[in-house]
Amino acid sequence: MPLILGIDIGGSFTDCVVLAETGGLIAKAKVATTPRDLALGLGEAVAHVLAPLTAKQKASLFRVCLTTSLASNAMLEVGGELSSGQQATAATANPLLAHCLAASKQVLADIGITAPLLVVAADGTLVSAAVAADQPRQIISSGVAASIAGASHLLPAKNGDIDAIMCDIGGGSTNIALLNRDRAIGATACHSYGLGGDSEVRVNRRPSQAGDSKLYVGPRRFIPISFLAHSQPKHQAKIHAALDSQLKTPIAIPSHGKFVIPLFHGAVPTWLSKSEAKMAGECAKHEIGVLADIAATRLALAAIDRLATHGLIRIAGFTPTDALHVLGKWDAFDRVAASKAATLLARQKITTRAADIACADSPEEMAEMTIKRFTSQVAQAVLDSADAIEAGGNKLALPLIAIGGAAGYCEAVAARLGTRLITPPQAEVAGAIGAASCGMH
Repeated sequence: MPLILGIDIGGSFTDCVVLAETGGLIAKAKVATTPRDLALGLGEAVAHVLAPLTAKQKASLFRVCLTTSLASNAMLEVGGELSSGQQATAATANPLLAHCLAASKQVLADIGITAPLLVVAADGTLVSAAVAADQPRQIISSGVAASIAGASHLLPAKNGDIDAIMCDIGGGSTNIALLNRDRAIGATACHSYGLGGDSEVRVNRRPSQAGDSKLYVGPRRFIPISFLAHSQPKHQAKIHAALDSQLKTPIAIPSHGKFVIPLFHGAVPTWLSKSEAKMAGECAKHEIGVLADIAATRLALAAIDRLATHGLIRIAGFTPTDALHVLGKWDAFDRVAASKAATLLARQKITTRAADIACADSPEEMAEMTIKRFTSQVAQAVLDSADAIEAGGNKLALPLIAIGGAAGYCEAVAARLGTRLITPPQAEVAGAIGAASCGMH
């Protein structure tokens, strides 16, 4: 039986699936993405997904289909909204796409897979790796196209004769699209937002009016503090010691609860500005650095932000993923680290007409506020993207199909929108399934 290997390299996780040519799922795997060297996480994911296969099944792999959201997520983080037909900035996207292609070729060669590597293009078709490397703009929105293909492939047969709204909530972005009855991928408009389970949560220190939210979520992507502490056992004591020390300080500042992780190798790039080069040098001294210790001024913090935009460092801090851990709704990572970071965020002051007050009274309240704000923003994004809105202006006429690693948030989103929620089986690896299934359409 001919088999297809589907790969989805996201900012948080790398997913792999093996599909039969007829569409059935044979195996799946999900591992943490390794941004500094994508081949490490991808190699682990491919090894896991191939482990249950027999030698005969491995030999029957005739196609490898790759998709990635790294480039589109990077565009969203710096404020570029992606929609059908928009051209993205090559300087931001091209190095990420080149890294994905190189890592994929390396892993496949190391494992001995000789099947051709194809890449999902923005219109849902498959192009060769050579074409993708030569024309990277074709695949900047690869992840979006794969999401749509995955949702269409997974949509239960009993729901296949209706229109629906796809909501793909990942770590760094949310993709929303109208799925037509014929489920034609190339003809489906999709909108992407810099909003995901790993989005930065920050305090709105000066709400302009009483109804304003105390929090902002996104568009910048963080490494969840719970994941950082969990995934770095060598540095776990240092992370907790820094959080504990900051909790003892009398004044809360925005850089508390945040860490920096350098992604560049070797010398500091020569094209950086003086302030950026200085901060890059400081970051390079640490495998994991405490942001408040490295950058103590606004100028330094601005340089840190630019380094993150350049893709030279990653910042870890409090996210909706951490909020779920604080509330006990997820326990995959370090809940204690998440609670400490939530407490630091809750201590930050909000200026009102009467007085300066703490943002929240407890880590649990901060977590509840975060989830409420996040689901509110996703619900508004769905409304902004959907064409089928009822007269009331805040309800959906169509059901919501939830896919992606953070699909669990969609229950609250659907409730806010007053619509039915469909969460298909294997929704958490829909992107990889979409990549593998593109050649079937």
